[in-house]
Amino acid sequence: MGNSLMCGLIMRLTSFIATLLAGTFIATSPGAQEATADVAFNVLALEGFEIANIYTIDAEYAEKTGREVPVPFKVQVPMHDDIDLIAEGQPNVGVVKFTFATKAPTEVERRFIENVHIMTATLTAHPEAVDPMLSRLQGAAAMIEQQVFPQAMGGYRDPNWVGVREIALNGLRVAEGIATYTDPVNGRMGIRILAIPSGSSDDAYVVLNNFSLAMVPIDKPDEMAQTLGGRTLSSWTFQ
Repeated sequence: MGNSLMCGLIMRLTSFIATLLAGTFIATSPGAQEATADVAFNVLALEGFEIANIYTIDAEYAEKTGREVPVPFKVQVPMHDDIDLIAEGQPNVGVVKFTFATKAPTEVERRFIENVHIMTATLTAHPEAVDPMLSRLQGAAAMIEQQVFPQAMGGYRDPNWVGVREIALNGLRVAEGIATYTDPVNGRMGIRILAIPSGSSDDAYVVLNNFSLAMVPIDKPDEMAQTLGGRTLSSWTFQ
């Protein structure tokens, strides 16, 4: 990405790490503290993940669910004996949504861990761009910070925008935004917002990966790949 964008990114990510080390991811309201006080579950410490469920999102999926699938893709969703997976083929908005929760005898006792919500988008390069993909990613970075993040924060407290960067995702060039907020039920949360452009057209996907910071206690941005959403999205391939 451009030099000014990269410099801003480095400063923001340095601040992100400092924020984590300062402990500001701890819930700040009494309700949030109650929600996370009895949690002793750490996704980052889990071992024994099984062969993942493979989800192919293509024309057959679109016909079956009524969802729009402009470019077919495939993801592998991790499985674990201690984790329940809920896959929604018809979310209120978007293409597909995966929700991860702790296993428990009753639904009331289950704890939210993460979700991955995939939606369609359009990312167009500037007509005079020397590097069309870079142009699309720069547009994606602005879209994530100025549109997607504010809309995603509706109804939540303490939103804290951290920054945006370009990352490699299974060989794809992707824009990634990172932020935190407070959920009234699940306490302090992290959110990872990805814009994944296809290489063949202006079509793209936006992904919201929300995760409980009590369940997924990350210390730095590079640990995103170890979350359940990170494991899922790291397998992304266009078909």
